[in-house]
Amino acid sequence: MKVFYKILLAQLLICHLAVAQKAKQHTVVVDNMVENLLKAIPAGKKTLRIAVVPFANSNTAEKLQYGNYITETLIGKLGQHNNTFQLFERNRLDAILNENKLMLSGLMNPAEAIKIGQLLPIDALFSGTYTALKSYIEVNGRLFDVGTGEILTTFSGKVKIDKNIKVLLQPEKIENNAQINVNVNHNAQNNTNQTPTVEKKDCSIHDNIQNKLSDLSEVEKINALVEEAVKVPFDLPCGKIHYDILSKFLRYKIDNPEYKDFLLKTWVQIPHPSQDDRALYILEYLALFNGIDDIEWKAWLQVITKVEYYHYRYISLAFKNDSKDESQQKKLFKRIDEFFELLKQGLLGKPTALTYNQSFFGLMQGLDNTTLSLSMYAYDNYRDGITKESPTSVSQHMLTLNKLYEKNTDKTIKSKVMDWIIDYFKNYEYEKTGDQLYDVAFRFAPEVPQEWNEKTVAEKNKEKAEKFLLEDLQKMIRTCSDLFARYATQSPYPSQRQDRIIFCVRYQIPITGVIPTLDEAKTILKGNDLAEQERVIKLLLWMETRPKAIENELIQFLNKKSIDQKEKLIDLQTDVMVILGNIQCEQPQAIKALIGTLMATETNQSYAAKKSLQQIGKAALPHLIERLKQTTIHDGGLRYQLIVLIGQNGSAAKQALPLLKKIYQETNNTDIRYAIEAAEQSINEQ
Repeated sequence: MKVFYKILLAQLLICHLAVAQKAKQHTVVVDNMVENLLKAIPAGKKTLRIAVVPFANSNTAEKLQYGNYITETLIGKLGQHNNTFQLFERNRLDAILNENKLMLSGLMNPAEAIKIGQLLPIDALFSGTYTALKSYIEVNGRLFDVGTGEILTTFSGKVKIDKNIKVLLQPEKIENNAQINVNVNHNAQNNTNQTPTVEKKDCSIHDNIQNKLSDLSEVEKINALVEEAVKVPFDLPCGKIHYDILSKFLRYKIDNPEYKDFLLKTWVQIPHPSQDDRALYILEYLALFNGIDDIEWKAWLQVITKVEYYHYRYISLAFKNDSKDESQQKKLFKRIDEFFELLKQGLLGKPTALTYNQSFFGLMQGLDNTTLSLSMYAYDNYRDGITKESPTSVSQHMLTLNKLYEKNTDKTIKSKVMDWIIDYFKNYEYEKTGDQLYDVAFRFAPEVPQEWNEKTVAEKNKEKAEKFLLEDLQKMIRTCSDLFARYATQSPYPSQRQDRIIFCVRYQIPITGVIPTLDEAKTILKGNDLAEQERVIKLLLWMETRPKAIENELIQFLNKKSIDQKEKLIDLQTDVMVILGNIQCEQPQAIKALIGTLMATETNQSYAAKKSLQQIGKAALPHLIERLKQTTIHDGGLRYQLIVLIGQNGSAAKQALPLLKKIYQETNNTDIRYAIEAAEQSINEQ
């Protein structure tokens, strides 16, 4: 009860402090936030590469000006600590997240943080929310390690609403344009091949086309619309009508060769496709009907040489194809070859040629939503050109391999991708390689169920086994055991180091000086260093049946006594009981010790003894029966436990039937009688 009241008092104190926290000036709260982040930097880290996600309004989806203000203020304050924080540019963050179709808002979760860490060269990500209340704004934030998803620190503060802050609690101003806003004037003088029949300021034909666009029910009407539309260059102010046409044609999948030809001529003349919305909009229409044809592909090759960024969008549309025809697949393979030929010639990218890594991973990202065989072909034939260029490229490399493995369903192909994953870890290394290695391994490794979640974990492991083949994990462990051993302890976080060491124990990966051999464990158990014994016993718990070789030393450890360290020793002896169950120890001395602990006052001890006796099974039966004979009507709890354990052995426990009948007749305890009935039923049925 004393413990309960202490906990209650602590909770009340925390609640009191939270309520009592006073609202402060905006700058003070931001300064406190920065101090909080400075304290959260892991030990040994001199600088932290960090990205700040725009603060989100937790009340509604409406963006207030304050969200942008607090984000920029925080970034500015962090910038003053440039020896400690390396800030990732906000515009680049937005661009990369848009490119990968990721949206950030509010207090993110670990999975989202890890995913972003695979895309950006950062160590940590800070995300937050703000909630405007009557007299103050509540601000909350989280700092994530993007390698592990671990929350390094959290922050909570209250900003006082003064007259200046009140102005910022208005919605952000957004331009309300009915039409898509595009730059259509910048290349008007260059489009000499088109025949502009409409003056720049005279858009009367626009209304005429708009009227025709309202009725596309017949081919003749579509042709009449196109005949008018192609007279209007897709670059003058009146040219915006083509966005309306394209929108309708895409929606209703209207294929018109004349209009395609018109768009194709416009497309190849766009000088800066990355800065011009027309480029992708036109390509989307050209690729609508099962990808682009050979003529359009030649035009695509011209356009792609002028694209500065977002290559993957052009690739995704150009290789769009639902056909499984072998000849069609070969044609697409050849197109991949032509893409890399441009790359080798240094013709991709404007004004500066793209690196091999940029182009390669841009292609792989673009092929992500196409036929899987295309991604396999590209990686298989062109991966050798990848260089050890930057953390971003290395991260994209691992992301690519993960996708290839998960999407394939054929075991043979999965095995091939696993070979690529192994080659990756053998040939590419940077500061997050250890995180990536164990991230891959943990995706494959089955979870270890507990008593309370056994069924749930079993179902999850079954699903995992279908997607991540255990034989591939074992192959990875065989070939990369040296890497697993090296990176096991290379983490600033104790919990992460522990998880990695346990993984190595489970899969018999030796780590000199960290994971003891059984001979070393034997010597340690015989000694008196309780701290070292604790470390070893915690590892032996994960060795399954391997500690059988030191069975005698484990049994001897159960007999240890210590007045000064009694509680710690009892905890370790409880763990030893679990180990004895794991190795199915049949020695009478151990079994009797387990039976003697069934009614221990420590719940953990009692549970461990029961679980171990269940695992030992038939070998424990004679001792269970003998102990049951010694009980009296005053040993109700012990009798119940013994009867349940005996009954769980089924027909092997027939010798106990006379004793069970005798106890049934002499007891009035309804629980014991029920346990006997259940035990007899189990024994007779099997």
